[in-house]
Amino acid sequence: MKKLIGIITLFTTVLTLCGDEQLLQIGKAQSKVEVVVNVTAHTFVASLENYDLKITVDTERAKIINTEFSFDFKELKTGKKARDKEMLKWEEYNKYPNCFLF
Repeated sequence: MKKLIGIITLFTTVLTLCGDEQLLQIGKAQSKVEVVVNVTAHTFVASLENYDLKITVDTERAKIINTEFSFDFKELKTGKKARDKEMLKWEEYNKYPNCFLF
């Protein structure tokens, strides 16, 4: 049984490497997402450390096929707790807690 599982794993890996599409791996430790927020009185920047990002690449044509980016609005931080709380009210967090971009 262990040999069969090993063979299936190896076969799946070979298919993934030979396929036309691959999922691009993003290093979150080396990446940064910042959002510039413009409000009536001023502008500020919010940072996002926890998010999901999937980028599918056609390796033969070196083209991006699909991107998916999502996050929970509670993860968007400005460095000021009171401002973060107000931003969640403004974004209507209770109705729309997540952001999805495709």
